[in-house]
Amino acid sequence: MPRHPTFVLSSNPAVEVLPDFTAEAIVLFTHAMSGAALAAVEQSGTARRSDAATLPMVLAFLVAYMCSGRREGGLRGFSDHLKPHAAKLAAAMGVSSLPTAGAVSRYLSSLTMDQAMAMTTELLAQSVAGTMLLDHPLTTMVDALGQRWRVFDLDPTVQALRQRALPEGPGLPVAHRRAETLADPGYAGRHRGEVIVSSGRTQEAGSGLWMSATLGAGNMALSAAITDSLGQTAQVLAGGHAEPLDSQKLPSVMRLDGGGGNVPTMVQIEAARSHFLARSAQYAILQQADVLAHLRGGGWQAV
Repeated sequence: MPRHPTFVLSSNPAVEVLPDFTAEAIVLFTHAMSGAALAAVEQSGTARRSDAATLPMVLAFLVAYMCSGRREGGLRGFSDHLKPHAAKLAAAMGVSSLPTAGAVSRYLSSLTMDQAMAMTTELLAQSVAGTMLLDHPLTTMVDALGQRWRVFDLDPTVQALRQRALPEGPGLPVAHRRAETLADPGYAGRHRGEVIVSSGRTQEAGSGLWMSATLGAGNMALSAAITDSLGQTAQVLAGGHAEPLDSQKLPSVMRLDGGGGNVPTMVQIEAARSHFLARSAQYAILQQADVLAHLRGGGWQAV
């Protein structure tokens, strides 16, 4: 009896694969949870537990949101997009579940300004601690004499918030504005809005690492932004292997925009044993005889 060959066609069962961005999110979240930063925040009372979210759950959601690069629809759009993978991603991150966008929003709205800033400082210190970037020679600036410098950029800015009319009615709950404790009236410049939130970020120029982040209601004074920047930067650097700001081995320079080109700012930065680089607002100083003599006799190089 002739034998006929038999062909069996089959395919491997479809395996659900997590999106590519989740690999970075898992690594970053695991690193953040491995240190003592979050434990210190929880012990200090900064982290509040809500009915549907805890600090690790909210942090896991936000890290995944930042790593995804997806901004369409905000937190709710990202939550809907992540829903098919939420259970597996939560398991990979070591949390019981990922909160919904509403739970994250309620958790963040329950934090005060001081609590948010305390958490920010702890997480920045955790992210910089142990890194070799700040110790590498390529992340420092070298002047014409071969002196190495650590350069920091401080860029204060404002964000204007519009205030629409709140709904009122006998069957509606009492309305309140979430920005009530975060923003105050102020000068918004070209931005449109009734209230202002000021923010300042300090970045280490050579490595690109963030050293500090500050928030303030209304127009934050530059002196306050510098004070917060110097304090947070010193605290963050103390957690890593980098030289402190006032180290004589590795001097530092803080670069500011034109708003920092005044005498009080210079005095404040020099008091912190740092140097400054800003566009001076005192143009009359260029007409002084000793300044003109120094500029004319100095050695200039094209860059």
